[in-house]
Amino acid sequence: MRIGLGILSVLAAVGTAHADAPDDPRAAQAVDIFANLCVTTVAGVDTTPIRNGDYFITELEPDLARELLGGRTNHTLRSITGLSSGAMMLMHYEPSGMCVTQVGEADEAAMLARFRAVVDRTALALHVDAEAQPIKRRKLEGLDTTYSSWRLKSPKGDIMLAITTYPEPRFRIQHMMTVSYVR
Repeated sequence: MRIGLGILSVLAAVGTAHADAPDDPRAAQAVDIFANLCVTTVAGVDTTPIRNGDYFITELEPDLARELLGGRTNHTLRSITGLSSGAMMLMHYEPSGMCVTQVGEADEAAMLARFRAVVDRTALALHVDAEAQPIKRRKLEGLDTTYSSWRLKSPKGDIMLAITTYPEPRFRIQHMMTVSYVR
């Protein structure tokens, strides 16, 4: 009984930890697709089921993918649109085993809060702690970009979940989420 109550209290804390963050449907759909496609594939845990009708996903032509990825080859790049929110995303897997989802535009605070909830759910599903890494900031056009990451020591190896955010949609890609195994 004590274990059951402990799990319920953890789930309640995860669900309410970021209740004060603004709600942005673009952030919701972007983080949900990241969790469903990237976290599920790399970490092997299903934390955020989605419905196929919620997104339009298409694979981009290799020449366009190479151009958008700075000349890198051997990458499958998918364009993803959240149908209810209009969120625009690009998603690809790096040969090193990293999955990346880039988000065109969404509220920064909402992205961070929803991403942190995915970190918490992933840690809970793997029965491990999420160890926050030092936040890194750097200036870009006078505004701070923020890199936040968490390390999860899983039985299969350490997993890094990270998000880079920018406060304003000045670029084609405002936010980037990654998940990968690390040494």
